[in-house]
Amino acid sequence: MSERLSKAISHLVDIESMSNFAVKMLGRGKDYDDLLTVILNWNSDNEKRKSIEFKDLKKELKISDSLICSQLEAIYNDLVRHNSLGIEFSIMKVEYIFCMRCNDKYERFVLNDLPCIPGIGDQIRIPFTANNMNRSTYYVEEIIHELSDTKQSILISVTPYPPNLYFKLFKDEAVLKEKISYEDYCYGTDREIKGKFGFKNF
Repeated sequence: MSERLSKAISHLVDIESMSNFAVKMLGRGKDYDDLLTVILNWNSDNEKRKSIEFKDLKKELKISDSLICSQLEAIYNDLVRHNSLGIEFSIMKVEYIFCMRCNDKYERFVLNDLPCIPGIGDQIRIPFTANNMNRSTYYVEEIIHELSDTKQSILISVTPYPPNLYFKLFKDEAVLKEKISYEDYCYGTDREIKGKFGFKNF
């Protein structure tokens, strides 16, 4: 696969993920209107089917690979620089996702409204998790904001233990020295990482 084709496929994936924004790009006298219409119609007609692929665009439009690549790049670039085109994108919905893990137990729940977002290191009591998790007091370990074209998701990871800044520095050093993988650093629990180093009291 050529580098240009690989980049075009990446653009196609990104455009699909921003379909609610991309619809605003139609009707502005751009050469890519037909291609963008195919992508958007495919998404609306195939919600439970596979995403559109490059070969689907070729079949629907019957134009060259080079032209499809150029138009996908143009759509992507316009989406990125939408402000300079006088187009406004807005995300109106927000959700708060609490993720908690204690030993081998995992719990997750979603809230549509939250009056006050806790900060890193804050202690938080969630009484209705006591039955499943055998505890109700947690500490905020990480907050991640994820944006889509329809909503902002705020992921709040909580742990039963107070923040351990020493161990955070230890993990930073371990991943820099390649003693643990980046995947372990991002997705492994402190318990798992401590186990890799033979720490007995974890």
